[in-house]
Amino acid sequence: GELSFLALTVRSPVLSSLRLMAHSIALSDPSVTLKVIEGSLQVPKDLPFKSFVTQGLSKHNGGAEILLCVKNSTDDSYPEDFPRPLFESIHARVKASPLDSGDFLKVEGGVASGRFSAVSFVEFSPARLGFSLPLAEESELLLVIPVTAQEQIAASSFSLTRVLIKQAQLQSHFPFPYWFDQHRKSSVHEGVDLSLDALANAAHVRAPNLYCNYNFLDKQITFSLPKLAGPTISAQLKEIALDSVVIFPCEIMDSAAGHIVWNVGSKSETTVDKMEVVAAKGRRAMLVGGSYVVFVPEQEFDETVVYEDGFMVMLTTASWDLLRRGLSRGTNAMIQSDTPKGLNIDVLFRGDKEAVPTESGPTTKVVILTPPEKVAEYTNPDLLKSWYTKLVHLIPPVIKENVTLLSKVNTIVVQVIINPERTLVLQIATKPALAVPAPLKKAIEDISKTLPVLKVKGGVQFQLYFEGYSQLQV
Repeated sequence: GELSFLALTVRSPVLSSLRLMAHSIALSDPSVTLKVIEGSLQVPKDLPFKSFVTQGLSKHNGGAEILLCVKNSTDDSYPEDFPRPLFESIHARVKASPLDSGDFLKVEGGVASGRFSAVSFVEFSPARLGFSLPLAEESELLLVIPVTAQEQIAASSFSLTRVLIKQAQLQSHFPFPYWFDQHRKSSVHEGVDLSLDALANAAHVRAPNLYCNYNFLDKQITFSLPKLAGPTISAQLKEIALDSVVIFPCEIMDSAAGHIVWNVGSKSETTVDKMEVVAAKGRRAMLVGGSYVVFVPEQEFDETVVYEDGFMVMLTTASWDLLRRGLSRGTNAMIQSDTPKGLNIDVLFRGDKEAVPTESGPTTKVVILTPPEKVAEYTNPDLLKSWYTKLVHLIPPVIKENVTLLSKVNTIVVQVIINPERTLVLQIATKPALAVPAPLKKAIEDISKTLPVLKVKGGVQFQLYFEGYSQLQV
């Protein structure tokens, strides 16, 4: 039962030859054309490819440009008009409503053959290609992912991420192969009945840029949501019964060096040391992503476990009611398991600035004093964020307990220095500048010592601003 890591190629593609075709493929709408790029990629080794990218589609309905990359070996034969019918279908869909990452489109007759009956779309960075695309600077880009009928069911019922990561394993390319290989294996065998999965009937809450990961260093799960998604999540939760199992599909994290792999048909929880992880070659996977977070209410106690390729959070009715209200309001939460085998999970709403709101009233702001390039040199930025977020949760209750000592004080500033010797230096001040009450200073120092000090290669400094406490004083 040792942890299984599969190291995959993750280097940037390199072109051994490249030419931009002089012609374009015309669509029925003269305002939209297809540009063709053809060449051979050295990563994966000597992979002949052909790419098709739209020009002008983003002007329709506030949409994005669309990219399709195809493997173009001698054993690959495509219909003469490929991929014009596919892009005509995409164009018709975009005219009706914009496409978003994670959307599906059924393709009449299939893509290149009937085996791939639909396509999905994911946000994509052109930098992964290793060459320039003829795109306007402001254009967003969606990558076309042809999928089999079984893969579409798996993605719709659970998460598109689990299908992409399974292809990363099957085609040995992390985080996922961006090219279409019509001869590739399906992520799901035809004989697998996905309706039998315990999560098949879970209610879905979908929002862009949801991420979940497990941190091997502090043995902690983090479920990260953008604050802007709060209203969307709240509206969806209102339509879901209180006793329903709720699943949040998550995307692939750019910062994660690995991801938990879906073993088709496993249908059960596993332990951290037994989960199978696909990882980028040459990188230590201290953070591994998951494909979803699922919440299961009406349990006897709180417990979080690794389940298939995601995380299952089992909660009592009271805990689920509190967390559900927090998810609707965009409030951070920390869920601790009541069992020895259970894991802990942080639910964190992130904003453009590192501001972490408490449940009501006072707020917390984080200011990193160490330059970003030094932070990246001295530690993993995600690990640092996970560490100081815990501190953010620990200190406000201590301040509230001593709020009667804070006459005319609105803000408490805690400057934190983490040293390579794994020592912690705290400097505490107030705004307005007054003497910090000794009991409060000691309480903050004591609670901070309960956290294991993050390992760093050089000194890292940041400030925590706990603001708005004057409104709690009477």
